[in-house]
Amino acid sequence: MRRARSETLGRAFRTAIRNPGRSLLTMLGLAIGVGAFIAMVTFGTGARRSVLEQFEILGTRLISVRTNVGQREAGAQAAKPLTELELTALRRDATSMQHLVPTVTQVRPVSASGATHTTKVTGTTPDFAVVHRWSTQTGGMFDATDMEQRAKVCLLGATVSRELFGPADAVGRSVTVGRNLPCRIIGVLSTKGQSTSGRDIDDLLLVPVTTFQTFLGMPGGYDEIQIQVRPGASLQTAIDEARPIVRRVHGLAEDDPDDFRIRSPVQSARSADYVARILTGLLVGIASVSLLVGGIGVMNIQFVSVAERTKEIGIR
Repeated sequence: MRRARSETLGRAFRTAIRNPGRSLLTMLGLAIGVGAFIAMVTFGTGARRSVLEQFEILGTRLISVRTNVGQREAGAQAAKPLTELELTALRRDATSMQHLVPTVTQVRPVSASGATHTTKVTGTTPDFAVVHRWSTQTGGMFDATDMEQRAKVCLLGATVSRELFGPADAVGRSVTVGRNLPCRIIGVLSTKGQSTSGRDIDDLLLVPVTTFQTFLGMPGGYDEIQIQVRPGASLQTAIDEARPIVRRVHGLAEDDPDDFRIRSPVQSARSADYVARILTGLLVGIASVSLLVGGIGVMNIQFVSVAERTKEIGIR
């Protein structure tokens, strides 16, 4: 039995060598089909992972309460701003929230050493780095003492640091935000790259929100309150808790529409993941067609090989 098997394998090997062109085409068909299938599946999976990683950068355990100030709809009451009242109420009454981070942003020119760069200046609290899992390349984040003292300190995003100081370390230097806020740089944030919309996430400057309020002003209150959900709690639970609390602080009646918005990156992440799955399925379908075509080519070559030796097979 073993001898017959060895003889069969030897005969097959000799046949492959005797017909190098046919053997090469067979192997090429198999390689193209299998290679196309593997490549397409890999590309689709990689694209899906890349999309989800972008939402991980933004934070997938976050919800945000955003103000509608300046976006009044016809027939609706003027929206009330987000203030410390909402923050206090959420901290006191909500049970599913771990960190609450108010933010206010203005686009301002930032200048240093004769260079000027226009960027997003964001006033926030020390928990901003915790919520967004954002470390620093050099230096560190401002703290509660800086908040209490309205300290003129700031952190630069990697893009702002590069535009103003090039490859040199910016920590310890000073910049002027707008016209009236000189700030000492205490840290440079690590690089995060671009968002899914193509926005440069690193193009920003952070200052304590108390400093922002004193020197730049925030007549419309906070732009948003970012909320990190406690481990084990669902995002929907946090949303269901936040909405009635903010409505109560704003004095809205039961039939009044919300004068604020609550959003979560997970909703967008699910949509993006759905689109990525469709794309992956399409690529797999294309790759399957390539594999099928390669298989048909191999089958035809083998059929011709057998047909050519039908008499010899019958005699044997």
